[in-house]
Amino acid sequence: MSKINKKYFETNDITIWWNPDHGKFSEYLDGNKKIKAFHDKILKDFLENVDFKGKSVLDCGVGKGRFAVNMMINGAAGVTGLDINERMLEITKQRCPSVDTVLGDIENIEFPCRWFDVVSCMETLIHVPDKEKAVCEMARVVKKDGCVVINVQSGYSYLAYLEFYSVSELVSGAVRLVKMRLCGKKEHTKLIKKKHIETLLSCAGLRVEKEIRYGKWFTILTTYICRKV
Repeated sequence: MSKINKKYFETNDITIWWNPDHGKFSEYLDGNKKIKAFHDKILKDFLENVDFKGKSVLDCGVGKGRFAVNMMINGAAGVTGLDINERMLEITKQRCPSVDTVLGDIENIEFPCRWFDVVSCMETLIHVPDKEKAVCEMARVVKKDGCVVINVQSGYSYLAYLEFYSVSELVSGAVRLVKMRLCGKKEHTKLIKKKHIETLLSCAGLRVEKEIRYGKWFTILTTYICRKV
């Protein structure tokens, strides 16, 4: 991990925040039935729309292996999970030993150019300081005509999150974000605007072939399925 990236994640406490052993947010997500159903839908759409069967896959920000494990058991030739959190990698390996795990960050992917058939990055890009470099790295390691799938928080309104959270939970979350921003910890609280992510993808040589948008009243998340040109 680069020194800049390491400092960023240590400063923003993201590793602790997502730590499955004592992470506040990951624990909450696991227990929220509405959010679980929401993420189950995202996974279902991913498995139905991404051509990963018989292919080599790099899953960036693998987390607990949700996407990596499902790709492996549904026909991928091989899946490599990349994450900055060692504990997350351990859990992924426990869930599916055939998934290869690598400790590292997306801004500096330690694989040769044109190495994978498919590269996925699900709900991770928002936490990366240099998003342009991360997208370029994913485009670099995917083969020509290969597939890159990126899921991002591409727009939202607090009203949209009433679909999942109570008003008190939204207020609590807003207070936490304000505190983080006042402390200078604001990079990973910034959502990625549609025009911005589309520009990043285009500049990296990725052509968007399909968009899948999520949100009952407003678009909260968008999955971009891209082709390397």
